[in-house]
Amino acid sequence: MFEVASHVPVKPPTPAAPQPSIADQARALMLKGDADAAKQLLMPRFALGKASREEVLLLKTACKNLHDQVCVDSCKSRLETMP
Repeated sequence: MFEVASHVPVKPPTPAAPQPSIADQARALMLKGDADAAKQLLMPRFALGKASREEVLLLKTACKNLHDQVCVDSCKSRLETMP
């Protein structure tokens, strides 16, 4: 009744493009002039102590643009303890 194909080539799924890193996303926001959104993106990782040096530098720049001196000082302190 039904014919079954003996061999049907199957194309493997195309891998999804890798998601941009948090740092890349924050950098893109900064380039658009949205320092507040960049800060909101980076702050949770910073608060948990999981931010990379690059992320802390980006956060410091965002905070400078927002005239948030407390945030800038926190970033400076964190950078002094990072390798």
